[in-house]
Amino acid sequence: MRQTKGFSLIELMIALGIVTILATIAVPRVQVWNARNRGLQLIMEIVSDFSKAKLIAVSTVVKNDGGSEGKIEVPSGNGSNTVNLGTRPQVAMVFWSDGYKILQKASLNSNWENAESLRTQKLLDYVHIATFADSNINENIVMSKGFSNAKSIVFTSTGFVKNQDGGMIEPKPSSDYECGDVDTKLASIFSAVVKAKISGTTDAICYRGIVDQAGRYNICMTFAQGGADCDFSKGSVVEM
Repeated sequence: MRQTKGFSLIELMIALGIVTILATIAVPRVQVWNARNRGLQLIMEIVSDFSKAKLIAVSTVVKNDGGSEGKIEVPSGNGSNTVNLGTRPQVAMVFWSDGYKILQKASLNSNWENAESLRTQKLLDYVHIATFADSNINENIVMSKGFSNAKSIVFTSTGFVKNQDGGMIEPKPSSDYECGDVDTKLASIFSAVVKAKISGTTDAICYRGIVDQAGRYNICMTFAQGGADCDFSKGSVVEM
């Protein structure tokens, strides 16, 4: 009779040990891969939504039923007719550590209390917005909308970004946004930093996105060990 030979207990234990070692090596790499993709996805969405909000502010026209804004008098016979050409209401992006919104005013002179929410982005686990934009950005929306620890930027109908004093944000030179030894050559009007934590560790992968007035952007990536701040002078360009 033919006899079938199976695996011994020792052979099974050796095989199990090899699988365990391989899994131990693979899991950290998977966690790094997950953090990298979560962070890159978020920073790309922020840069994309910045451009979308700017486009909405430039292209949306709303008829003004009250007041004189957006109206002209056109001669007609012995009198004149009022033509309502409409106005372009402001658009804003409001950021906090675990999400952001795109808001649009109902009309040119309406307040932000009645603004329409065009998009709300809730962030994924283990990823958050570390810093964004500049110190002179708008904060008036934060107070009126009741967001906690939030910052906001306002887009005008001409596509510019307003600062807290009502003027336009001046572009910052590319030297302020070094990425390793690469000159981004972009005069930035907006910047955001995303920190994606590597699961099971205190390390993180950082991404910084900057955008200039023309809509050109640059994405820089760096590694932050043990809860350290993101140092992009040691970073590398992901996309530009």
